[in-house]
Amino acid sequence: MPRVTLSLAAITMARALLIAVTGNEKRAVIETAMKQGRSSPYPIGLALAGTDLPVDIHWAPA
Repeated sequence: MPRVTLSLAAITMARALLIAVTGNEKRAVIETAMKQGRSSPYPIGLALAGTDLPVDIHWAPA
């Protein structure tokens, strides 16, 4: 599956944040990052904590 990576500046210029992940491990990372917020070591945690954008997270099992 292709991976798309954007800078935080590009993400904050969007109208909405859409995240698609597959697998239980990635789901666990997203959930952990959301709980940790700005203190998360994961970039997604920082992006989610620093946005006022609507966020849709789509998860599917692997």
